[in-house]
Amino acid sequence: MGKSTQVKLLTRKLAEFRVPFLQTKEPGGSALGQELRRILLDLKHLKLDPEAQLCLLLAARHHHIHQVIRPALAQGKWVLCDRFIHSSLVYQGIIQGLGVERVLKMHELCDALLIPDMTFVLQEDVAISKRRCERRFYANHWDQETLECHQKIADAYLEFSDCIFLEKGRSVKQTHRRIWGYVEEYI
Repeated sequence: MGKSTQVKLLTRKLAEFRVPFLQTKEPGGSALGQELRRILLDLKHLKLDPEAQLCLLLAARHHHIHQVIRPALAQGKWVLCDRFIHSSLVYQGIIQGLGVERVLKMHELCDALLIPDMTFVLQEDVAISKRRCERRFYANHWDQETLECHQKIADAYLEFSDCIFLEKGRSVKQTHRRIWGYVEEYI
């Protein structure tokens, strides 16, 4: 059980404390995002170069920010998003070699630069993560990458000091308590 489980637990806790929120994901937090997600993760589209992938992600993110996230924030809601800008910085910026600065600049140019107040990264042993990805019914091309690639992805996240890193090897409840501790302090 991973980030989706933690998002679900956090939404329950926020509801319990009567904190207004919106739960969403990227790409896929809007109708356009869902279509672009399907294209980006489809195994037939392995030939998309990093620039094309980033452009599709930016189209989805721009739409998501302006049609979903900003309106929710304007209403005083918290926004819980499963994946966001750090994923693009890691996958397209570091793993695919576009560079973090270039990816940030592209976000600025596309009016899609929004930095979250908190970003949680769940860490786990890469071999365990790889085996879990291989068992997914809906595996995508990233899931099928080598163990070495999965390790590079995990290492790339460590370059971002603004993220909060949590070990996934703990129990679901322990991880949730740690996340809630950060959130409760922020409230």
